[in-house]
Amino acid sequence: MKKSLLLILTLLCTSAVWAQFQIGQSISNYSGTNSLYFNASNVVDSRFKFYFNVTQSSLHMSNDYITWNGEFHPFAAVLYPTGIPIFQKIWKVQESNLDSAGYPVAKDAWLTENVNGNSKNALIQAEQRYLNFMFNLGPKSSLGFGARLRVVGQITDVSEPLARMTRYGFNDSAAPFLNGELNLNQLYTGNSININMFAFNEFAGTYGHVIIDDKETFVKAGITGKYFVPLYGMYIRNESIDVAVHGEDSFEFQNADIEYGYVGDRFYTDDASSKNPFELGRGFGVDLGVTYEYRPNYKSYRYKMNGKEKSDPSKNKYLFRVQAALNDLGSVNFKNDRYVRSYKLKSGAHVYIDEAFTDTLLVLEDKYAKEYGSLAVIDSIIDRTAGFQSRSKEFKMKLPSSFNVSVDYNIYKGFYANFVWIQSLRGKQVNGLRGFSLLAVTPRFESRWFDVSIPLQLTQNYRKLRVGMYLRTGPFWIGSDNFPALFTKDNINGADIYIGLSVPLHRKKEKDKDKDGVSNKYDKCRKVPGVWEFKGCPDTDGDGVEDKNDHCVNDSGKVVFNGCPDRDDDSVIDSLDKCPDIPGLPALAGCPDTDGDGIIDEKDSCPEQAGPIETNGCPDRDKDGILDHMDECPDVFGLAELNGCPDRDGDGISDNLDKCPDVPGIVRFSGCPDTDGDGVPDHVDLCPMEIGTVENNGCPKVVEKIDILEIPEEEQEILKVAFDNLEFAIGSAEISSGSFASLDQLVELMNKRPEYRIYIAGHTDNTGNAKKNEQLSLDRANAVRDYLAAKGINPTRIKTEGFGASRPVDTNDSPEGRQKNRRVEFRVIK
Repeated sequence: MKKSLLLILTLLCTSAVWAQFQIGQSISNYSGTNSLYFNASNVVDSRFKFYFNVTQSSLHMSNDYITWNGEFHPFAAVLYPTGIPIFQKIWKVQESNLDSAGYPVAKDAWLTENVNGNSKNALIQAEQRYLNFMFNLGPKSSLGFGARLRVVGQITDVSEPLARMTRYGFNDSAAPFLNGELNLNQLYTGNSININMFAFNEFAGTYGHVIIDDKETFVKAGITGKYFVPLYGMYIRNESIDVAVHGEDSFEFQNADIEYGYVGDRFYTDDASSKNPFELGRGFGVDLGVTYEYRPNYKSYRYKMNGKEKSDPSKNKYLFRVQAALNDLGSVNFKNDRYVRSYKLKSGAHVYIDEAFTDTLLVLEDKYAKEYGSLAVIDSIIDRTAGFQSRSKEFKMKLPSSFNVSVDYNIYKGFYANFVWIQSLRGKQVNGLRGFSLLAVTPRFESRWFDVSIPLQLTQNYRKLRVGMYLRTGPFWIGSDNFPALFTKDNINGADIYIGLSVPLHRKKEKDKDKDGVSNKYDKCRKVPGVWEFKGCPDTDGDGVEDKNDHCVNDSGKVVFNGCPDRDDDSVIDSLDKCPDIPGLPALAGCPDTDGDGIIDEKDSCPEQAGPIETNGCPDRDKDGILDHMDECPDVFGLAELNGCPDRDGDGISDNLDKCPDVPGIVRFSGCPDTDGDGVPDHVDLCPMEIGTVENNGCPKVVEKIDILEIPEEEQEILKVAFDNLEFAIGSAEISSGSFASLDQLVELMNKRPEYRIYIAGHTDNTGNAKKNEQLSLDRANAVRDYLAAKGINPTRIKTEGFGASRPVDTNDSPEGRQKNRRVEFRVIK
């Protein structure tokens, strides 16, 4: 029994097993799928477009109880017998330490105890990664897949007395106990021990996505889903047990508080055809990771390629990177009616083990082990002696959940400094695995084909200082989290190594032979710089027409003209345009014809007015033989001597200057007549048929002085219309209704011009009684005044007079003359 226990403990302390954290590799930007086990977000925005991990094997062991000081390295016990020259050279064994079969033989004296009163711990871990690969779904998403075999053995929280009894047996006269360290029949209380053995296959899928890519700020996240197929599981959990030793081959356990579970040995000895690899149970797990990168020099990695703004995928862009991850969240559930068992002993159980117990165990082993399995026989003995409080055909093993934080700082180019904190999240009494916590600082140099780093770690829950090393050259790497222990033979209480091979396809900035921003993959003209629009073929003048189709390669033009320019946009290319800077007509070789008369502006004497070719493009709208630009009245047929203006009344004054164009007049009065020749023109002469004075408005006798205002022609027209349309009933002062419209226009003028006063003078012919005629003329003037006042015009603005037949404007000897003399005149006065 002693030798068996000693062998187990020795293996725990000295065997080569798989690595645990692999710090140097995990933090590298070139570790591919291996970095996903550290942080799932590493799958995206990696330096690889595809990464295939051909294989990785890792070995790890550590303990805080036994130290190896031997004549050969403990790895030699496993690797030297392989016969592989490199292993035999690195871990050499002297011939004196080999047995007859050529196997290294260790000596018990090489194992030194660490006796300090603390509980003891030991860990072995083995891992084989296979079929691991990852690839990009796009610039912001990636997938990874992997499988690995994980084998772990842990013995934790073993009380020192129990550890020493296991190491040296129960002989109180043995050398380590000569000073009374072991007293027969003494009850050693409060002993504890926890053992977990676990082997399983893990199949994982990882998805990562870039969440933020905004200038200096970059954030990505990843998640890994895991499916577990258990291969073996065993646990023993004991919080407190009392031990008494009665002799070298007899001892007892008292007040035992023990739970244990296992996969029965018959699962591995029964006919394989009756089993399937998934019948022991299954499990699920998850890893979560997030990464933040600060990229102050992001612009130096940006470039334009194939019409898009891109970031160089081959480069690490951060000044510093912060990562956080939760790993190995989950468990494996063992469940099988035939092969899986778990038990809890009755509280305060008592077990006495001596030669009789051992003999009984051997008898039952011979009788029932083949049918029920050796472990079932042990269960039966324990049940008989101590009794079970509960039993089951299933149990659960937890994964070694942990939380990690990593800070990576880029010192210069490929040189980095890294800090890692890994905190175990499992307690002491967990059924399953419990990892150690650690702190690590790692200087590192990395490049596409070469990596070297030296992790400085405070491990085993911050109690042990260790130095590691990681080296990668091309697709091959080797590393250790306890590097010195690989090559020394002294003071070894732990060692590890990991080694692997990969096929990496690195992400690269697209090749662009002619430096035109179009990658060789898409460039149809690789030897000549071009543009993305034409897949790398040139457009020298940048007009959107490929040179091979451009008829004017060096002059920027339009697609519709095969790349030839048309500066004035007149649809005539410059090479054919006689007026290239002025929009023109195709029919006139691109020269303009502003007035559209068929004569180009350059030769058109009147370029903005259409005219016939006979007059060099100048018009004569009124056809009077005088060109419009010299015709003062271009729209009315006129006389040459009057510059093209008409003279309807033939008085030698053109109509446009004649205030009385239909009555012959004199120049002095702007073409208006002065019938009585008194120097007062008829249109302001109150007595046009009698010679008068200017002071008396052309009348011979003294009358009230009236100042007549000169008003605009359009306003004068309103007075004229009112005069022409004013009618009264025969012999009466009643205004006819047909006159109202023109009088209303006069009202509008008076309202518009509040400064105007109106003078209304009534006149008759000489027919009838003179006195009555005078009264009738006044009544009619007053009737007009009253109408205007009724429409809102202040009467003070209206002056009226009646003159009867005393002021004729024509002869009373004819009906026509008398008609003209019967009138009511309007004047605007001051």
